[in-house]
Amino acid sequence: MVDNQAKILLFIVINEKFLTQLASYLLLQIDQVLSKIGINTRNCCETAA
Repeated sequence: MVDNQAKILLFIVINEKFLTQLASYLLLQIDQVLSKIGINTRNCCETAA
């Protein structure tokens, strides 16, 4: 039988993986939308050398 602490830890790990995948998907979608309206986000944070 799995104790409560192990259940919570497993829940956190599964949640973290799901949220990471969701965030990656949403960032890609946002980037595509911005690109369609002419906003380039690829090099927005780089500074000129």
